[in-house]
Amino acid sequence: MSGEIQRNDHNSTFLYFSYGSNLMKERIQINNPTAEMYGVGKLTGWHLTYDVPLDYEPSQWYGASATIRPGGSNDYVYGVVWKINCEDMTYLDSQETKYKPIEVQIELSDGRLVKCRSYEMHQRTSGNHLPSPHYKEIIVRGAKQNNLPEDYIRYLEGFPDNGLASPPPNYLKVMDVVNRLASQSNNNS
Repeated sequence: MSGEIQRNDHNSTFLYFSYGSNLMKERIQINNPTAEMYGVGKLTGWHLTYDVPLDYEPSQWYGASATIRPGGSNDYVYGVVWKINCEDMTYLDSQETKYKPIEVQIELSDGRLVKCRSYEMHQRTSGNHLPSPHYKEIIVRGAKQNNLPEDYIRYLEGFPDNGLASPPPNYLKVMDVVNRLASQSNNNS
């Protein structure tokens, strides 16, 4: 695929394809408050996996993190396409330090194709493929929140995890935002 990441609104925004914890609105908006849902999308020819890059500090999720890897023609990954202000790209990049930015072509649920920025984990990894149950929960919550296909949600739920019961720091941060927003919503009712 050639060309630049699709930019909108006179180059003031870009499209970002998320497939991991950034599926959840509250999670992505912690570091990228301008993120707005653009649509549900499908990345064909890639598969979802979990891993830990070598030479990195332990994960703030207490386990492996999601990544995408090139796959076969029958492989695919569903995710959310977010529209984000260009000035927030540095925040997104700093959040994704274990990953390299890539350009991918995404098929939206209405059949349109869009170019998006996404992230693939660096190639030198530990081979530890087990996420924490809390990290997996955030991904599944985001998939449900954004109405990803039911069979794909079951696929996400079926990934094995490492069984660690202690909530990781990133989970606590995300759930604090979720609880704060729920409390504000209840107060406004």
